Amino acid sequence: MKKVSKTVVAFLIFLMVALVFSASLPEKTRAAYPPEGETALFADPDFIDVSGASRPATYSFDVKIQNKAGVVTIAFDLAFDPNIVEILSITPNPNNELPGGSFLIGDDPTTPNVIEMITYGILGAWWDITTPKSAVRITVKLKDFTPPTGTKLDITNMDCYDKEGYNFLTGDCPYDNIAIMPPVIVVIQPKAEFTWSPLMPAAGETVTFDASDSTGGYDGSQACPITEYRWDWESDGVFDDIVSTPVITHVFTESGLYDVTLEVFAPPGPSPDPSYVPTARITKSIYVKVPAKYRIIDLYTQDTRHPGYTTQFTGEGIDSSVDVPPADRQVDSYAPQDLVILYAKVTYNGAPVANKEVAFEIHGPENPYHNITIYRQAFTNESGIAQVDFRIPWPDEHAEDIVFGNWTIMAKVDIAEMWVMDWHWFYVHWIIDIESVTVTPFELVRGIDTATINVTVHNWAKTPRNATITAVIYDELGVPVGAATTTVTVGGETSISVSLTIFIPKWAYVGEGIAYVNAFTKLPWECGVCWCPEASARLYIKAS
Repeated sequence: MKKVSKTVVAFLIFLMVALVFSASLPEKTRAAYPPEGETALFADPDFIDVSGASRPATYSFDVKIQNKAGVVTIAFDLAFDPNIVEILSITPNPNNELPGGSFLIGDDPTTPNVIEMITYGILGAWWDITTPKSAVRITVKLKDFTPPTGTKLDITNMDCYDKEGYNFLTGDCPYDNIAIMPPVIVVIQPKAEFTWSPLMPAAGETVTFDASDSTGGYDGSQACPITEYRWDWESDGVFDDIVSTPVITHVFTESGLYDVTLEVFAPPGPSPDPSYVPTARITKSIYVKVPAKYRIIDLYTQDTRHPGYTTQFTGEGIDSSVDVPPADRQVDSYAPQDLVILYAKVTYNGAPVANKEVAFEIHGPENPYHNITIYRQAFTNESGIAQVDFRIPWPDEHAEDIVFGNWTIMAKVDIAEMWVMDWHWFYVHWIIDIESVTVTPFELVRGIDTATINVTVHNWAKTPRNATITAVIYDELGVPVGAATTTVTVGGETSISVSLTIFIPKWAYVGEGIAYVNAFTKLPWECGVCWCPEASARLYIKAS
């Protein structure tokens, strides 16, 4: 056999590069699909959009062949710059569309910039190819370094033979020499961010503000560090303190709600891009309590949520002395059958009140079937804390109507003939819930098409959760034809969409199919459990 064509590999890499860098390349350098009637090798897909804020670490694409009968050998060489491009894997016949073949790579270690004799062929038989078939799948990674002048990948020495011994594709690939240009340097604006401690200070208490999470900018030519931190303690438009370090202390003399504004200043260099803005602002609301010298009850929940998550949204510190909007009295969510632990800390002039009876009242969401109400009492311990607990119910009828929604919790105590009360609310739902499932395309040709299962999930908790999303496709006779999984982190009270792909094998039964989707804490084999009920979507499997 002659030296295997560099065309395919180079073409693959060219495709990869075209996929990765087409956002910054001139249109004439991009790959293109050959005309339908042309006998050719080509890459699919030939474009990946990298205009967003981030791009994948690796890229995969298929080298396909079309419109040729009696094919016995597909071969090529691939030339590339190993300082810039790393080829992670070369997989033959990835979709099993060209069965019975053999694969070899005659790589020569003395030429590290060329992968030689990438060959996929069949002995004693041949392939009759009309529609595009995948011969090789290439996975490529671009290294961090790209020279200012760019580089390019070259596919050369195609050697593709038919059963008559005719070399029907030879020489240089018409779809190569793809330039890889360096990324465009972008302007990065400075960012303002700060935290404070204690989280719920009292009037007259020293509060430490820390802006260390603020970041400087990049003006297009140089880094721009922060030189000034400007603090406005009342957000009245006047900066009360301007300092050069990120940490500062402040004392609020009166209780109430304060909007604190931080502005950072990161001056540009001598030649900034016109779009660079040297300042950034952020405003946060801080609740300042009355001094701890009165009768106070502080109701809060445990700081853990099943399975194994910690939350700061317990309600602790937002006590009977704090006047806040109802939205700020929300504590983190619970799921059906979760254990709820309520604590009520009773103090007088800042000291705990022990052996004091505390009344608790809990109400579930209003509904036409069964309204849940709980009345309890508990005595405070030596730390002034009373505790009661209950488990979220899950009836066998109308469960979602009875349980899902807002729950209100309240604790009340009498201290020396004066009563004080604290309250909060929380939401009950499947913490991770599958909102929607679709399959595209709806009609899939077995042995050719790959189904994309699009899934949207929502996190009802106020803190992030990890979820393993799984999908499995059954054909019309209930035969599982493929499965896929992915693990995601869903931010608090947000929805995200993910996609999973499953190839439809040629042995799948023709007819209606179903994609079943689940959200688990981990895979069941890894001791994971369900976040929510299973969801599904229909599809149709065709013979051709």
